[in-house]
Amino acid sequence: MERQSKLRYLRRVNDALQRGLNFFGIIFFAIFISVVFLQVISRNYLRISMLWIQEVALFCFIWSVFLGGAIAVRQRQHYIVEIFPARMVRLNQLLDLFADLALFGMVYILLPIGLQFTHLGINRLSRVLLVPQAYFFAAFPVAGACILLFGIENLIDDIRRLRAGPPAST
Repeated sequence: MERQSKLRYLRRVNDALQRGLNFFGIIFFAIFISVVFLQVISRNYLRISMLWIQEVALFCFIWSVFLGGAIAVRQRQHYIVEIFPARMVRLNQLLDLFADLALFGMVYILLPIGLQFTHLGINRLSRVLLVPQAYFFAAFPVAGACILLFGIENLIDDIRRLRAGPPAST
């Protein structure tokens, strides 16, 4: 019973986390689209170049991609292993489990190595905005932490599904 409450708590945390990622992902993507549109207008019609737009667009693009990638992991849309027909349920469940475990290799790259990379960017400033590049690089460990939590939830679900066996045929 205690496992159920821990899993329920993890799902509630992940639900709240996903809502936050959705909100910030949409904000970053909207800003990205807006500044790229502004850049097109300023270059083609006003004949001026605004260098800050490129850095803002890059910042928003990086964050929206990594937050979106984490959301896709939670919704099981980021990686899908469909090699064998659907009727081979047990084998497909094992492949899902393998994909979950392989995901943790990516988490290892994003989280601890991303933290090191972010730390290196604290004293390096962006060229135009003159803000620490750590703000850009922080997307890696943030996404890694979210993917870790989402991956644990997916792994638990896949283990349960594997233990339950194939669904009864109707």
